[in-house]
Amino acid sequence: MRHRIKTKDLTPRTTPFQWLSIVVSIVVSSGTVALISFFYTRCTTSNTSFEIVQENRDAVFVLISNDAPRNSSHMVESRLDFGSFPLENATLEPMAGDEGKDVIEPGHVRVGLTPRGLGAKMKPTTSEPYTKEEILAMLKTQNPLRPTQVTLWIKFKESNGVERSLPQTMSVTFIRDLIDEKLTDRGI
Repeated sequence: MRHRIKTKDLTPRTTPFQWLSIVVSIVVSSGTVALISFFYTRCTTSNTSFEIVQENRDAVFVLISNDAPRNSSHMVESRLDFGSFPLENATLEPMAGDEGKDVIEPGHVRVGLTPRGLGAKMKPTTSEPYTKEEILAMLKTQNPLRPTQVTLWIKFKESNGVERSLPQTMSVTFIRDLIDEKLTDRGI
């Protein structure tokens, strides 16, 4: 006579609650990884900005800020765009004593940017450029409520390799002394 022995199935069974716990653990850990990745990228990539703080006969002074805790950015180029004012756009470079400040470490740095020279645009009715006296006279007659705007553009290369050009506008009368000093009748 054969006896049947009853045995219990000892393989563990996963209950719905255990499955839910596993799924939640995977989702939470994935979210944590994404969150850590976001903060790592944000905290290690430079984030550069600037504001115009002053001008004099030699330069426009800007305060450049890099909000990253560790990585530096680079100032690639800067220029003045005179828009409708009769001056040619001008490339700027760091003034004497500010060379080497094109690498922007985390924090703030004040840099003087100066044009090599400024040149006048051609008059629309003749093939001659505006004279220095004509341009200085135009500066004196600017409407104080609506003066012509000049844009300072600075291009930065962030630590992740992305290049960004950032603008700041100012009144052309703000840089009157700089124009008076750097403008020549023959341009550059």
